[in-house]
Order: sequence, then C-alpha cells, then structure tokens
Amino acid sequence: MKYECIKKKVILIIAFIIILINFSYSITAQDIDESAVSECYSLTDNNKYSEAIDCFDKIIEADNKNIKALLGKGVVLYLLQKHSKAIEMFIAITELDSNNKEAWYYKGLIEYEAGRFQDSLLSLDKAININPEYTVAKTTKCSVLNELGREDELKKCLKEIKQ
Repeated sequence: MKYECIKKKVILIIAFIIILINFSYSITAQDIDESAVSECYSLTDNNKYSEAIDCFDKIIEADNKNIKALLGKGVVLYLLQKHSKAIEMFIAITELDSNNKEAWYYKGLIEYEAGRFQDSLLSLDKAININPEYTVAKTTKCSVLNELGREDELKKCLKEIKQ
C-alpha cells in the first residue's frame, strides 16, 4: 500500500517535470521566433530591404504560418513597389487570420494606389470593422471615397476621424 502511494507520487512528479520542460521549451522557441522577427523588422527600419526579405523568408521557410513574418515581408514588398507580391502576402495572412487588420489595411492601400477603389473600400472596411479605432484605415477610406466622388460618405468618414 505504501509502495503504491510512493509510486503514484513519483509518477506525478515525473509528469510535472515533463510538463515544465515542454512549457519552458515552447517559451524559448517563441522568444527565439520573436527575436528573429524583430531583427527582420530592424533591417526594414534601416532600409535594408533585400536583407529584410531574406530574413523574413528564413522565418517563413521554418514556419509558413508566422503572421508577423508574412506581414513584415508584405510591407517590405510594398515599400519596394512589388505590389502584386505584397498583395499575395496580405491575402495569405487573411486566409490564416481573417481578423488581421494590418493585412486588410495594406491590401486596401495597395488596391487604392492601383485605382481599384471598390476593392480598396472592401478591404479597408474589413480593417475598420476589426478595429473601429483604426484611424489610418479610416483616413485611407476617406481618400478612396474622395476619389470616387462620394461626397456624403466622405463627409461622414471625415467626421468619424475627427471624433
């Protein structure tokens, strides 16, 4: 009887140690991942776009669902005026996470710059629906409405930004 009690305690302790090891490993992997993404963003901030793309690609190769890396690569592609490739990144992100406001925003921004105003409005509205306080998306939406000559909607849009 006493032996069974000790055996159960040992099993519980071993299980607990295994859980702790797995938990600490996942934190370490996540921290490393965050550090790598931060380095890629730093390259972007320093206008080292080709290096940043390579950096993001390495992360994406290891984890093709890393939204921060996909978003970063999409932004760099946008900055390099590679709009079709950038849109592919933003679409991939929205397929993984339909609530990613930044992906919807950048997709809408590129569509706006390409003169695809109706598509742009749809994308920007999705970003704004995700976060109604997303001012940059609202501002871009106002620009699209202005291009379309929708004065009543434009006035409402501008009023929302001022609030």
